[in-house]
Amino acid sequence: MRVNIKRAAWVTGGLFVAGAGVLGFIACSSDTTSTPVTPTAVDSGKADTGVIVGADGAAGDAGAGLDSGKVCDPPFPIRDPGAGPYCPFQLAADGGILSTNCAAAEACCYYQGAPPSPPSFCEVNRTCTFKQSAIEAGAGYNGIAWHCSDKSHCPTGNDCFVVPNPDGGKPVGFVPDVLGCPNLKGSFVFGTRCMPSQTAGSVKLCSTMEGCPTGYTCTPFTTNARQLAYCKAN
Repeated sequence: MRVNIKRAAWVTGGLFVAGAGVLGFIACSSDTTSTPVTPTAVDSGKADTGVIVGADGAAGDAGAGLDSGKVCDPPFPIRDPGAGPYCPFQLAADGGILSTNCAAAEACCYYQGAPPSPPSFCEVNRTCTFKQSAIEAGAGYNGIAWHCSDKSHCPTGNDCFVVPNPDGGKPVGFVPDVLGCPNLKGSFVFGTRCMPSQTAGSVKLCSTMEGCPTGYTCTPFTTNARQLAYCKAN
């Protein structure tokens, strides 16, 4: 079921702007690294779901060099990939914000750039026809295609890979979502592709432990308002 949410303020890292015929969404920053999930504080009256991190990144210690007083989120789960790739910041029929999965064999077409950016959309045949003119999309936007989040979204004989910027970008990497915490976020991520084999700088995605080869663990991470999982070497 699709979830339609209307907001007049910030929405999960996105901002809906409607007025004078102009529509925009803040999908994420112009940095092609990632959009981290904001960590949530732990209520001391509840079950222990997080760990307070000291200034050196160790629980409860107060050394120097890392973020002090940060709270680690509970471990990210490995999510069901759904029929097609997750696609946040779409435009709903009533003008609200729609964040849901695309259908099978569709791509999520996502604009990345300074706010306000155009809404995302799903397109058939895993292609994205981005509007790149200054009038339609505004100058300086990257059109990023998300073809898949798991092998099940791809044609037979293909796997799903998270890929770096094709214009000589750095390889995809993974760093702590919050400094000193175990959850990860992707860096230098420029969408996903269905491919028969791994290319330079890309990383294989998964949705189950069985989706990774021997010696690898299916490990969740966040990137660009999405939660995915990749095959991490043990």
